[in-house]
Amino acid sequence: MDAVRSKRALIACAALIVTVTCLVVPLAPQFWSVAVSGLVGALAGVTIGPTLAAISLGVVGPARFARRAGRNESLFHLGDGAVSLAILLTDQ
Repeated sequence: MDAVRSKRALIACAALIVTVTCLVVPLAPQFWSVAVSGLVGALAGVTIGPTLAAISLGVVGPARFARRAGRNESLFHLGDGAVSLAILLTDQ
């Protein structure tokens, strides 16, 4: 990821690809379209984490990267927990 010059564009494209591949499942629920979209979406999705890490490293530098990465992870888990709780509460 360090060699990529336009990291924000990479994340934007990856997010767009993941979104489109998720829409394929309800719009074209045949085996091959779902299988191919799952593969393409997974390949695009795995670029997001390392790209975010590279951006964070570039923003804060190596000395403060561990603290920043910890903050990013804690906010991710907080959001994940909040969404899970909201789903649990609205499902009943």
